[in-house]
This record gives sequence, C-alpha cells and structure tokens, in this order.
Amino acid sequence: MVFDALPEPSDDACVLFVCTGNICRSPYAEYSLRENLRLKHASGIRVLSAGTRAVVDRGAAEDVLALLAEHGINGADFRAQALNPDMIETADLVLTASANHRSAVVQMVPRAHSRTFTIRQFARLALVAQPATSDDDSPRTRVQELVRACAAVRGVAGPSIGSADDVEDPWGGPAAGYRRMAETLRDPLRTITTALVTVGQATTLSPSHRATPSTA
Repeated sequence: MVFDALPEPSDDACVLFVCTGNICRSPYAEYSLRENLRLKHASGIRVLSAGTRAVVDRGAAEDVLALLAEHGINGADFRAQALNPDMIETADLVLTASANHRSAVVQMVPRAHSRTFTIRQFARLALVAQPATSDDDSPRTRVQELVRACAAVRGVAGPSIGSADDVEDPWGGPAAGYRRMAETLRDPLRTITTALVTVGQATTLSPSHRATPSTA
C-alpha cells in the first residue's frame, strides 16, 4: 500500500474565521485581520475563512468588497468555501461570528472546543489573558500560548454574553447593515491584532485568498 507523504511541519500559525455563507462576516474579518497584521509588519500567521453553509466559490458580497476597498483592501479574488473538519483540525485558533457557529465547529470537531471562540469573546479574553513564555520562538507556538491563556480565563474574565456576543448577519439587508457589521468587528479585530503581534510577530497570506496590499 502506498501512502501520501505527510505535510512538512510548519512554524506558521493559522487563524480560521467562520460564519454561515462565507460571503459577508467571515471574509470581512479575514481580510481585515490580514491587513491589520500587514500594517504591523507581522509574519507567520495564515488567515482563512469558511462557512457552515457556504455559498461555495461565490465571491464576497458587493457591500463587503466596498467596505474593504475603503481601507485599500482588494477582496475581488475571494471565493467562499465550506467548513470541514480538516480546516478545524489545522487551525490554531477558530473565531466565529456567533455562538451558534461556535457550537457548529465544536460539534464537527469536539476537541477544538478549547481553541474556538466567538470573535468578540476572544477579543475580551485577550485583554486579560497572560500567555506563558516559551523557548520555542515560532509564531505557531506563541499563538497557541495565547489561545491557551484565553481558554484558561474563559468564564472567569469576560464571560460569553449569549447572543449579544454575535455579529449580526447583514446578508440581504441594506448597506447600513453591512456597515454596522464592520463597525461591530472593528475594535475586536484591532484587539486581536494587538494580541497576536504582542505574542509573536505574525502573518502570511493563504495562496487561495491573497489580498492586494493596501497603501492606505
């Protein structure tokens, strides 16, 4: 019997955003976090997204592309993909748009519970978490330490607040709904960026989701 070669170990970390269709909230978060990290001159983290009921191969919603463009980010090459167990297993941190998405991730891969959070929840926890130091200086190890530290204070500091933790789905609504989505995500993503950069210099782009660098 012939086996495929195992992938080479990587020091890169992977952050995975999850929403429903993978055309509004998660691609906006994906491209925004990438850009935030790029502006920090970070390297070593792949940022991806997927949907629990993805509109596979569809581009991001036009209003999402317009909001990204306001920050000099070109999301035209984005294509939606369906969430699967391999993505979850590979991710060092899974960030979801809502508590329901978090539950869907954990139902798919139960052992991912300790590294799966809603976006807003993780941002709150990152403000108080105290990652351990490690002799291993790789971005992946540093991000894993951040995730462990956030998991340790889950329910103690910044507990989940139910549906108030969710990012509203703007799909099918007016442009104002998309802007509210972006405003809801803005500060949490900034906090997450700071946490990732502080714990270890971080970000490379996924070949399939490569954004045009911003000049803004």
